[in-house]
Amino acid sequence: LIAVPVVADGSTATGNPIQLAGFGTLSAFNQTVADFSANVTSGAAPLTVGFTDLSVNATGWVWYFGDESYTNAWEQMNAADGFIGAFHNGAVAVPDGSIVYCPARNPRNETYRSTDNGATWQLVNGSGGWEERVETYNSMVVLSNGTIVKMGGSNSTEPGAVFYNDTWISTDRGSTWQLVNASSGWTARSNTAAVALSDDSIVLTGGNFGVNNTDLLNDVWRSTDKGETWTQINASAGWSPRRVHAVVALADDSIVLM
Repeated sequence: LIAVPVVADGSTATGNPIQLAGFGTLSAFNQTVADFSANVTSGAAPLTVGFTDLSVNATGWVWYFGDESYTNAWEQMNAADGFIGAFHNGAVAVPDGSIVYCPARNPRNETYRSTDNGATWQLVNGSGGWEERVETYNSMVVLSNGTIVKMGGSNSTEPGAVFYNDTWISTDRGSTWQLVNASSGWTARSNTAAVALSDDSIVLTGGNFGVNNTDLLNDVWRSTDKGETWTQINASAGWSPRRVHAVVALADDSIVLM
């Protein structure tokens, strides 16, 4: 739950964010809270449930229960972001609602951030510290405290390409980066896919260590210390070796790979 601290006269508080145990950081930056309560949480169908809106500073409401189609229109936030187009990138949404984006393909190693749902972008780091690389794909995850973890990649798609197995973290939304493991134990690779679970462990899957779709992998590795150390939990996970795949983590920490 995120809320705006207020002072006695009802105005928004200023100064440092405050911490409320179990509820995360509260700050004046987060002014809209989506929240509700229900008078019934389980029962036999058909079940009548009454919802009470507890949202703060909300101007619109949309309810989804997982059994209906999404029909709302999509809105283009920005037709030209201002930086050179790229693909095989990495991006995460951090807990304050901003988006951190690391483009690839040129090769490159800069970091951008948007605080307005992608409408505008700011260059927060022109060189993250890692060697420029062209294929990083879904190799960035964000932990519950906002720490961003970035892993692996390659510097070329041509023969002679260098593949990496380093791990980097940022604790300030991409403004600075720190190398936490120069050789993480897993085969140096690009086009892997990773997820962060509810216990802040990171699971890394597959990828390739050869150019032109060669030397594909189907191993699975896990880190429980923000990428500082890694343990192989499956050398051959059962799905076909692959690259540029997608994985998501669900609320019960099961992982779906596609």
